Amino acid sequence: MRKINTVITSYTTYLRLLTLFLLSVLFVAIVPLFPQIPEIQEFLSKQVVNMGILYAIIVGFLLSITLNRKNLLEEYIYLELNKIRRIYHLSLHLFKQQSGLEVWFGELAQALKSYHVLFSLENFSRYEDGDPIFRKITYAVYQLPSLKIDYNSELYQSLLDAASASTEAREYVRATKANSIGLFQWVVLGVITLTLGVALVGSTPTEFTAILASAVFIFNLLLTLDLLYEYDNSNVRKDRFIAELYARNLEKLEIKI
Repeated sequence: MRKINTVITSYTTYLRLLTLFLLSVLFVAIVPLFPQIPEIQEFLSKQVVNMGILYAIIVGFLLSITLNRKNLLEEYIYLELNKIRRIYHLSLHLFKQQSGLEVWFGELAQALKSYHVLFSLENFSRYEDGDPIFRKITYAVYQLPSLKIDYNSELYQSLLDAASASTEAREYVRATKANSIGLFQWVVLGVITLTLGVALVGSTPTEFTAILASAVFIFNLLLTLDLLYEYDNSNVRKDRFIAELYARNLEKLEIKI
């Protein structure tokens, strides 16, 4: 399965990393150092350890949730695409086995085609715009018994199962897509990061090498937050990549209408 990952292919990623490093250096240079009193430095050094542990626990927890969400989203997307292909192939077999299903199959195939064409025009951020079109697909599937035409019941049951699985996958995609880290969690994480950064600078000796090391440590804190943000949020490149998966799925269906 091809992973949905466009991070390393974007030049903005490396520009953002440079910006984070410059901000780290600027932070160390601007934040006033606490008076070089041994008692204060010793106290802050202990607090850096405590805050660092708290920071690692919270970031690790949120990153684990975010990575799991990312993997689930990819699985649900590929599951939906797979079941859509199955819907088309099963309906095609039903159509070929039984005459009188021309109109039914034509409407279903047209709905499938329209659903995929939508993603060639829109990014994945507009995923919900496909709801009305997808309902036409499922309605066409459920409509078959009302046509009073003989058909292969076993094939139709498989078609119903595929339609149900694809509908369920779409619901999971929508829910997972919207389940990002909330504003409150980001505020708490930002406050903890700022507190840890100030304590780190306050306990840093005035030697250049120590200040540089402090800047590198702060850069790693920001880099971790950036990693969390990157996995938790979408962007134009990611949305376009996913939309192209849907658009290319139409080629696999080989719909002739």
